[in-house]
Amino acid sequence: MSDKEFITFRCDADILETIDYLGKECYDAKTPPGYNGSKTLMDILRLNIEALFDGSIVLLRAVKVRQFV
Repeated sequence: MSDKEFITFRCDADILETIDYLGKECYDAKTPPGYNGSKTLMDILRLNIEALFDGSIVLLRAVKVRQFV
């Protein structure tokens, strides 16, 4: 059994276009949509979580961020 879970969320069209662009640049694939979406989104999430923890980026509103290990 896999330890991975599914998540679902809505995003604006411009964000989806950016994800498509990044995916095609970093994880090109011959199957639709032309990139590996899981790897693309995992990198985006992982890098942004790291940036929140090290202070490289700050959320616009005050939110307590804690690490789940």
